[in-house]
Amino acid sequence: MKRCWRSSRKPRNHRAGSEKLLEEKRALEKRVEQMKEMLAHAKVSDLESQAKDVKGVKVLAIQVPAWTANNYARWWIRFGTS
Repeated sequence: MKRCWRSSRKPRNHRAGSEKLLEEKRALEKRVEQMKEMLAHAKVSDLESQAKDVKGVKVLAIQVPAWTANNYARWWIRFGTS
């Protein structure tokens, strides 16, 4: 009689393994969002350093591709006014 190769293994707790993977996924997604925010903040800081003072008012004129204009606007509303 043939012996099944699976019968010699201990049963695994798949639920615990999948929960661990989900936790890791969430942690990585959170880290990605943090890194995106850090990058956006660095970009805005760089833009702020390029602003010119015109009669006491800081002026910044740049060309922004249309596909990122909304991203900058959302970021500025969320973080730029603090």
